[in-house]
Amino acid sequence: MTTPATETPNESFLEPSNAQSGSQPLTGLQIEQWHTKGFALIDGLIPHDLLNNLLAEAKELFPGIGSKEAAQITDFGEGMVFPSSSVSLNDLTLHPRLLMASA
Repeated sequence: MTTPATETPNESFLEPSNAQSGSQPLTGLQIEQWHTKGFALIDGLIPHDLLNNLLAEAKELFPGIGSKEAAQITDFGEGMVFPSSSVSLNDLTLHPRLLMASA
């Protein structure tokens, strides 16, 4: 396991730490970082196949950056609701490991 995400003066990017397997996906250090820094970058919390499905659905649901269609959107996401028409977005929202990590 790597240590929680950190930023040092010599680094210009953050590295994620790994999720744990089992019922508690976050370590104590990851939870502490979330509480003290307001974020935690965790690799492996959500299964890659779910993320890949979500990305594929997002390409169908949302216009590309810089496209004419994107320029016409002015609602800043207020149309996003739960449950969504996207099965993968619903699956992400209710994923047991995400719920456990945020509990």
